[in-house]
Amino acid sequence: MFNLLHDIKDLAIDNEFSKMLSHVAFSLGSNLIPFGIGDPELKEYGVLQLDELNDFTGSDTMGRALVKHRKDAYKNWGIHIDEDNKDHERFVLLDYMLSCAVCYVEVPKWSAAFGERKRTYDKAFYTRNPRLISLWSGDPIAEVERKCSQKIAMSQGELSLNKLRAIRLNDSSKGKTLTVPRSPIDLAGARVVPLFMIASYLRGILPTMEENILCFKYLKDNGTLRELNTTLSDSIMKDYYSDVMYVSNIMGYLDVNKTDYFGLKLSSKASRGYIRVPEVGASIYDASGTRSLNLARLVSVEKVAEVDRSYINVDLDSAPESFLLLCEQMVNPNPEYLQPIYNAITGNTDIEFISSAEIITALRTEVATKTSYLSTTYKRSLHEFMVSHPEWFSHYTGKPITSVASSQSYGVGVMDF
Repeated sequence: MFNLLHDIKDLAIDNEFSKMLSHVAFSLGSNLIPFGIGDPELKEYGVLQLDELNDFTGSDTMGRALVKHRKDAYKNWGIHIDEDNKDHERFVLLDYMLSCAVCYVEVPKWSAAFGERKRTYDKAFYTRNPRLISLWSGDPIAEVERKCSQKIAMSQGELSLNKLRAIRLNDSSKGKTLTVPRSPIDLAGARVVPLFMIASYLRGILPTMEENILCFKYLKDNGTLRELNTTLSDSIMKDYYSDVMYVSNIMGYLDVNKTDYFGLKLSSKASRGYIRVPEVGASIYDASGTRSLNLARLVSVEKVAEVDRSYINVDLDSAPESFLLLCEQMVNPNPEYLQPIYNAITGNTDIEFISSAEIITALRTEVATKTSYLSTTYKRSLHEFMVSHPEWFSHYTGKPITSVASSQSYGVGVMDF
């Protein structure tokens, strides 16, 4: 089942293991069931973990079966695997995935934004298999082994640190190239999914997407849960949008399986983990009307009969600017509005500001921070906040802002004072 000497197919070793997982992924896609492989973050959301399923081989889970099969090989490499150590079991699991296939890998990293830590990811294709590296780069297998074998060798020390070395596979305008990372992959927070499984899952789910609206819930880079309603049905899109050219443009932006990776049909952005699909109910002012959907981070998928149409004629991108502009315009005639607006929008009633300028500065920081972190979700909440408080925002229209100095009704209506 786990033999790595079989032929290559779909950027993977064509053994019983990969054939079975491809079939499983297709079936899960057909039944709208997300999955993970040794993914503790998705497990917290109740997502099916394939490595924990019983009876994978005999009575063993996938992880246990791999440890039993591979422990002698590790011993020959001078590495001791503790069969009762869950971290070792996950290490063996992810090592085998990378040895059996080209995988989509994302590793978390942290940056600072507006004084807050923000999680992002390094994302790329990786593998540890010399034959797959050779196929990708076009270099002879002997040259690949000479260049790469020692640089991806494992050690007991890196096992204890939960780190694993692999070759990064690049796909750009310069062609398909290799990178040998200086540092190993930190498996602690890494997500590793074979590309053939993503492709199989996509093949399974596409027929349903072509005839229905599906609601996907998935994790964004920053860890927040995002909801995306989408369809690949032209007729459904035309039911929501009367402008035929607008629908045609949206469908033209689609990037689901237009790129061929050695027989695998995937998005051109597969190395970033996502496909590009329309968002049903998105604003007509949206530049593309599409969104990036990360198939490796799905939490749930379900059919929906109807999607909220209330944002279709609203320019959500202008909502933060409209909000701040209207607040600034309150400074002279109605400064008493600003404190209750701050209290309501932040939920913080403990701070009493001395001046209107202080409140405006605090509101700018609040809006900039939340917009960067929550993006569309926060823009919608700002829009709803202004609509639900006409006593403060009676001039808000929800239309685009062309110029903050304009007296026309673009996002903010004409002020009469």
